[in-house]
Amino acid sequence: MRKSQFGEEIIYLWEGCSPLEDIVLVESGRIFEPPDFYKQKIEEFRQQELAKDPAWHDGFKVRYENHQQKLGKLIVNLGMTRYSQDRIMREVAGNPINWYPNPLSTDALQETDDGFFALGVRGRKTDFAGIVDVLGAGTIDKDKTVAETVEKECKGETVYSSKHSYDIHKAVAMALIYGTRPQRNTTVGVRVPLEVASKEIDVNKKEHSELVLVPNSERIVEGILQTGYIALSKNLLAEGRAVAQPLEKGDSVKLLVYDHTLGLFQRYLELRNAGLIKSPYVHS
Repeated sequence: MRKSQFGEEIIYLWEGCSPLEDIVLVESGRIFEPPDFYKQKIEEFRQQELAKDPAWHDGFKVRYENHQQKLGKLIVNLGMTRYSQDRIMREVAGNPINWYPNPLSTDALQETDDGFFALGVRGRKTDFAGIVDVLGAGTIDKDKTVAETVEKECKGETVYSSKHSYDIHKAVAMALIYGTRPQRNTTVGVRVPLEVASKEIDVNKKEHSELVLVPNSERIVEGILQTGYIALSKNLLAEGRAVAQPLEKGDSVKLLVYDHTLGLFQRYLELRNAGLIKSPYVHS
C-alpha cells in the first residue's frame, strides 16, 4: 500500500499492469453494517427520498473489502452496501478505509491514437457538478466483471464515430485506487488505448457537459497532478470541447479534478516511464 503525494488523499492499495481478465472479483455475500451513530441519519435520508419519490429504491452496491494475489491473479473480495449508507457516510472525513461503505468502481483512462486522454466536466444535474473526471467511470454491478463494467461505462459516457474504437483485451489494470475527493471509494484504475483520433470522440451529454482532451504531455499532466486542477480555455469550453493547457495561461478556467483521475495519471506516467505502457503519440 502506498500513499500518493497528490490529491486530497489517494492510496494505492495494489499496483500493477495486468490484463483485465487477471482481476477476479469474488463476492462474499457479507452486508456492510454501519456504525450505530450513523444508522439514524441513514434512515432519515431514506425517508426523505421516499417522501420525494415513493418508488425510490435503496439499491445495493458491491463494496471493496480486501484483496490478495494468487497464481498471477488479483483476487478482490467484495461485500455489499446500500446506496443510502454510502450517500451519508462518504462525506465523513478522517476514518480508516474499512470503516466506510467503500463501493468498488472502475475508472478508465481512455487514450486516443493521436495522444489525448478523454475526460469530461460533470454536468449541472449530476453529483459533483463542474468537477473533471474520466469518461468511463462507474460502480461495478453485482455479478459483473471489471472488463464488462469498463465497456459499459466507456460506451455509456463516450460517443465514438467508429463502431470499433478499442479492443478491450488491450486494456490494462494499473492500480486499485482509494480516493477521497469528491467521494470516498475504491476504483480499479484502467488504461484503455483507443484506435481512433481525438476528433472522432465526444461526450454523451447524460453525465458530462463538455469534453476535455488532455495532451499526453508530461508538462501538462505533471501540472494537473501538482495542483489538482486542470486549465481550460474559456472560449473552447463554451463550445463544449476544450484541450487542457498549461496552468499559467491567463485566459483559462481552472476546474477541480477527481482524486481517482489524478491517481490514474500518476500511475500512467510511472508505467510509461518504466516502459510497461507504450504511448501512440507523446506531445511536448
